[in-house]
Amino acid sequence: ITSHHRPARRFHERRLTYHDFLWQLSTVFAAYYSEPFPLAFQVSIMAAQAMSSGRAAATVSSCPASFRPRPASNGALPSPARLALSSLSGRTHIASTAPLVAQRRRAPPRVVAASPVEASTLSAKDDSSGTEYPMVVRLWAGDEYRSLGASARQKRVVLFNVNVYALTVYVEAQKAAHELGVRYRGGFFETEQDFCDAIMDGAFGKAIQLTILRSGVGEQIADAIEEAIAPRMRLMQQTAVLDEFIGFFKQRAEDIDKAANVMIFFTQTGTVNIAVKSAAACEQTGPAVNWLGGVPEKSIESPALSRALLEVWLGENSVVPNAKPVFAAGAKALLESENIRRQTRKGGS
Repeated sequence: ITSHHRPARRFHERRLTYHDFLWQLSTVFAAYYSEPFPLAFQVSIMAAQAMSSGRAAATVSSCPASFRPRPASNGALPSPARLALSSLSGRTHIASTAPLVAQRRRAPPRVVAASPVEASTLSAKDDSSGTEYPMVVRLWAGDEYRSLGASARQKRVVLFNVNVYALTVYVEAQKAAHELGVRYRGGFFETEQDFCDAIMDGAFGKAIQLTILRSGVGEQIADAIEEAIAPRMRLMQQTAVLDEFIGFFKQRAEDIDKAANVMIFFTQTGTVNIAVKSAAACEQTGPAVNWLGGVPEKSIESPALSRALLEVWLGENSVVPNAKPVFAAGAKALLESENIRRQTRKGGS
């Protein structure tokens, strides 16, 4: 692919590798569909395969900053191949159509890019309870948040394990991916706990969402959290903060019932924000809870409380030990997307 040479507007030609080309397409798809970069990168690979059968380097000109895709005239979402070609039209022309003809003869399956609605249906599921969480959400603060996976808190009743609540951990996707990449290059990751520590220590927004699975457990959950964090809070001389937090939970115990959702949001400065959606409110919004409406019901500025609560679910003595491998795997996936981003930005093959 080479640029049109116009006397009044010339762009310096440079030689891009196959991965450089994917990086350009990923930027287009991420901007057009407002999706996270990893998803855009996957769509770009499919689009490139649909456009060319070879992985040879292509000669392209540096495109202007206004390089953006254009929708179809009928308003329908174009396929990845058409989207890429329409984005390049008017700025570049195809030097040789042979690879495209050869690819067309093999009649590849038509690949359709995921729309924002379809992408939003991607979810993290806890198999034991069947609870699902949106993979990507927006909260009342920060950027886009991504789920690291889902699990469930179980309690032994006679001879059986009973699910008390399901949970997921959300992290501010771009900032978390960058920080995980820095730690990875520093050789900090050896065990699953190392990844959980990185989540707790990271300078990015994070949140834990609890979905209540049993009736009449609101006060029991409050008592269990108090038992887990009380020693640390007393050691830090933060008993007043502890009483404030537990008091809020017990005040909302009636609403923290089966099918209700609790969001505990942790800011970078150590403030804990809490919001509760009752079962009735969750039924109105469907399986994906909308956390953008309104502000958190309770806000407590206490780095000690923030760390103590994170230790409950992500620490070495987590009350949900089966969840740590799940969250560590989610952090690894986020790290992998960051590594891919860095490699393609450097033009690696």
